[in-house]
Amino acid sequence: MFRFNMMVPLCLIASSWCNAQWEDSTFLLPPAVVEGRTIAPLVQLDSLTLALRGQQTLTEALQEIPQLFVRNYGPGSLGTMSLMGGTSSHTTLEWNGISLRNPMLGQNDLSLLPINIFSDVSIDVHGGSAANGNTQLNGTIQLHSRIPKENGFSGSIETGSWGRVGLDFHAIYGRFKAVKSQTRIYGLRSQNNFAFFKAGERSSQTHASIQNAGFMHQSSIHRVFGQPLEVSVWWQDNKQEIPPTVTQSNSEATQETTSLRVSLNWNQQSDGRGPRVTMGLISEGLHFIDPAMALDAESKYQQVSLKLEQRLVSVGVAHLYVGMDDRFTAAQAPNYGGNRHENQLEGHTRWVLKTKRSRWQFALRQGFLDEAVMPLAASLSMNTLILQGLRLDASVSRDLRYATLNERFWQPGGNEDLREETSYGAVMGVRYGETGAADRWMVRLQTFYRNTEDWILWTPLEGQVYWSAQNLSSVWSRGWSIDAQYSRSLRLISFDTKLVYSYTRSTNQKAISQPRIPEGQQLFYTPLHKAVVETGIELSGIRLTYIHTWTGGYPGVQEDLPAFHLGQVNLKLRELDFGASLMRAWFQMDNVWNTDYRMIERRPMPLRSVRFGVHLSW
Repeated sequence: MFRFNMMVPLCLIASSWCNAQWEDSTFLLPPAVVEGRTIAPLVQLDSLTLALRGQQTLTEALQEIPQLFVRNYGPGSLGTMSLMGGTSSHTTLEWNGISLRNPMLGQNDLSLLPINIFSDVSIDVHGGSAANGNTQLNGTIQLHSRIPKENGFSGSIETGSWGRVGLDFHAIYGRFKAVKSQTRIYGLRSQNNFAFFKAGERSSQTHASIQNAGFMHQSSIHRVFGQPLEVSVWWQDNKQEIPPTVTQSNSEATQETTSLRVSLNWNQQSDGRGPRVTMGLISEGLHFIDPAMALDAESKYQQVSLKLEQRLVSVGVAHLYVGMDDRFTAAQAPNYGGNRHENQLEGHTRWVLKTKRSRWQFALRQGFLDEAVMPLAASLSMNTLILQGLRLDASVSRDLRYATLNERFWQPGGNEDLREETSYGAVMGVRYGETGAADRWMVRLQTFYRNTEDWILWTPLEGQVYWSAQNLSSVWSRGWSIDAQYSRSLRLISFDTKLVYSYTRSTNQKAISQPRIPEGQQLFYTPLHKAVVETGIELSGIRLTYIHTWTGGYPGVQEDLPAFHLGQVNLKLRELDFGASLMRAWFQMDNVWNTDYRMIERRPMPLRSVRFGVHLSW
C-alpha cells in the first residue's frame, strides 16, 4: 500500500536524501509546565496565534518557521517537513507527550493534522535523543491540547475556494478542583479543484477532494493517588483522492487513513515527589485503492508506549532524574510477509543544575532495539541570562535514529541489517529584547552544525531490479537564522512586524551513483535560503496582516526547482458582543500575487484562493 501511494513520492525523496483554538477572551488556558526542557523552543505558537489561522493544518501553520521547510504536495495532499537540513524522519512529532511518529514510514503527513485541536505548538531544535528518545536527530515538534480554565461553548464554520466547508464545535465543562473536561468535534470537506498553470496554459486540478472528520475528548481529574490525572482521546478519519501529477492525464487512486490516539498523563506538574507517568496507545490504518493498477492494499499498526521518570536526588540547586521509556509496535502490511513486531526499551538519566540565572542539563540514554544494544546517546545543554534582556542557549549532542519498519522489513528492499543513523551536532542561540510602556522588540540569532553518519537511502544495488535500504551516505548540515520582531501599541492602534531569514546548507559528503548525488551537492528539496516578512496593524478591534514568504531555489530529483514568492493576507473583523454570546469573523487570501510555482516536481500548486470563517462562542 505505502509503495504505490505515500511511498512513491516518499521513496523518491528518501532515495535522494534518503485552537485554531478560537477561544474568546474568557476561555483562558492553564499555564504550561514543561519540566524536562532545558532550552527554550525555537518557536512557540500559543493559543492566540493559532486562533488567527482558522481551520488550517500543520502543513500551512508551519510554513513561516525559520530553519523549517514544509514540502507541500498541494492542498489535501501529502505534507512533510525538513528541519535544519534533515529529513522528515529526523524530527519527532509528539502530542500530549506521546510520539505520533509513524513507525512504518518514520514520519507523518502534516496535512492530516488540524491545528484547531491544539492549544499550543512548540519546536525544539536542540537534537535531544538523550532527553527525548532515539527517534530523532534534528529536534521535536510538540503539540499540546490543554483544557481552558473557563467553561463555555463555541462553534465555527469556514468556507472558501474549491468548495471548502469546515465545521468545528467545542465544549468546555466541569471544575478544575474536581473533574474538568473538553470535547471537540470537527470536520472539513473540499474539492480542491484549484487552478494552476500546465505547460503555460491555465488548468484545473482533478480527483483531489478530501473529507476529514475528527473527535477529541479530554478529562482532567484533580486527584488520583494524590496527583492530577489527564486522559485524552483523539479519533480521526481522513478520506483523500490522490490527484494526478502534471505528467499524468488522470488518476483514480484513493486513500483512507483512520487513527485512534489515547494519552494518559499522571503527575505532570509534580514538584518531584513521585514518578511522572505518560502512557500512550495508537492504532492507525491506511487503506489505498487504485483501480488502474488493480491494487487494493491495507496496512496498519498498533503501538503502546510508557514513560516513567522519577527525581532521585536533590542537593541544593542540583537534581538527578532517572527514567525509562518503552514502546512496543505491531505492524501489518502486504509487503511485510506477515506481522512484524518491534520493541524499543530505553533507560535514561538527567543531571540538572538550576539557579536564578541559568539552567544546565546533562543527559544520557541507553537504548535496546529488540535484543540489540544501541549506542549511547548523550547531550549537554544550557540556558543562561547574561545581562538583563540578553539570554544565551546552547547544546551539544550525540543523537540516534533507528531504522523504520519499512526500511527493515519491506519486501523487496527491506534490510534487517541496517545500522542506526548517528549524528553529532551543536546549536547555539542568542536572544536579546526589551519591553517598554508602548513598544516591544526582540532579536534572536541562532546557528547550528550537524554531521550525520550511516544516512539511510533507498537505492538499487548492482544486479538488483528493485530499490533497497542501505547505509550509504554521510551528510553535513550547517546554517544560521535571524528572527527580529517589533511591536508598538498606542491608544487606538497597534502595529507589529517580524522579519525571519534562515540559511541552511545540507550537503552529501559521499558520491552516490544511483540516484546520482555528487559529493558536496545540496540535498534534494532543501532550500538554501528562506525569508519571511510579516506585518500587522490593528485598529478598533479590526486586524489586517500581510505575510510575504520567499523561498530560494533548490535541487529536485529530476530537475531544479526555481525560487518563488508567496503573499498572504489575513483580516480579523471586530468582535461583536450579543450579551450572552460573542461573534467574530475572519478572511484569508492565499497566493495573493497569483504566483505559478512548485514545491515538489510535477505536483501543481494553486493560484489565488480565499477562505472566510465565522466563530460564535457563548
